[in-house]
Amino acid sequence: MRLYLFGPLRATRNDAAPLKLRAAKVQALLAWLTLEVSVPVPRNRLTALLWDGFRSDSASQSLRTALHDLRQATAPLEILCTTPRTVRLDGSHPDFWCDALLCDGWLAELDAVLNAGAPLSSEQRVSASAALELCSQEFLRDLTIADSPAFAEWLAQRRAHYSRQTERLQAA
Repeated sequence: MRLYLFGPLRATRNDAAPLKLRAAKVQALLAWLTLEVSVPVPRNRLTALLWDGFRSDSASQSLRTALHDLRQATAPLEILCTTPRTVRLDGSHPDFWCDALLCDGWLAELDAVLNAGAPLSSEQRVSASAALELCSQEFLRDLTIADSPAFAEWLAQRRAHYSRQTERLQAA
């Protein structure tokens, strides 16, 4: 599976067939789980992120439905790990690739080199160029969720982070 978070969210199977992720909250859930969760996260944290202000039973049902839809869309790849209390997405699965995870890896490597004052190797220059190309696209460009202020705040923080990284890479 290939997940593109820069520009409009797109997801494809390895055969290039697009995944059907129509609901904005399913898209938001996939993006957030991909970038923020390396350990299981409590389900109530996800309901607070995407269904804050909803009745508890309604928010829990909405999360179950979104997880079902996400599991259906990503099958047969088993990257969604759920228990009755927690959820985790296995972003390290060998058949899962995400442009933002790749970019974050490049940025971490480049930060270490730049902070040390060392010159960039030719391979690092290629990574910097690729990261700059990705970061110059708006992160999750067409994704908005009006009734999820916590997600909107996370999205704004991510966009600001990539904007700062773009400025830093251009300066370097």
